[in-house]
Amino acid sequence: MTIRVSRDHFSLLVKINRVESCRKPEGFFPQLLRCEIDRDVGDFKVAVGKFSRHAALDPPNHFTGFGNFKDVFNNSQVRDSLFNTAFYVVFGVVLSVALGTFFGLLLQRKFRGRGVGLALMVLPWALPGVVEGVIWSWIYDPTFGVLNSSLKSISVIHNYQLWVGAHHIETIFFISLVQVWQITPLAAILVLASLQAIPSELYEAADVDGATKWQSIK
Repeated sequence: MTIRVSRDHFSLLVKINRVESCRKPEGFFPQLLRCEIDRDVGDFKVAVGKFSRHAALDPPNHFTGFGNFKDVFNNSQVRDSLFNTAFYVVFGVVLSVALGTFFGLLLQRKFRGRGVGLALMVLPWALPGVVEGVIWSWIYDPTFGVLNSSLKSISVIHNYQLWVGAHHIETIFFISLVQVWQITPLAAILVLASLQAIPSELYEAADVDGATKWQSIK
């Protein structure tokens, strides 16, 4: 009697056999070790390649030391990109943390409309990225944007300006403002949650000791 096995059934049997072999200690650990060795060898080759010259159309390849890194940092476009990225990150992070701390301290106090203020604070962070892009495109629009209209109405500018794209520093600045507007609510929520986790007895003890509001915050 001949048993015919289709190609799909054969592939399934091979997979089952591999799984069963991996479940056994003598099958699992050698394969795990092989995967670890392959990954380490690959990482080593990538690390060595960073210090070597590879040109498929201009052999031979040879070791260059830090020559590749020197060529990269001698490129003016790379230096400009690093400066733009550093300015974007530092400005955005510093301003987001400062504003988040301020609003977190403000929302910690009990006042009328605190819930509404908290909801409005969370709104920029909760909005989808597409909606935020449409809003800020409308604000920065050079023909009918809200920013141009507002500044012209108070006579700060006389003609509509192109805010994004005219100068790279101004462009990074206005793009960073969008990031600050989006990330500040998250920073404020984290600060507020941390302040509310502090027992009220500590604040009462600080008041008894005559500490100021700033000293209590620190």
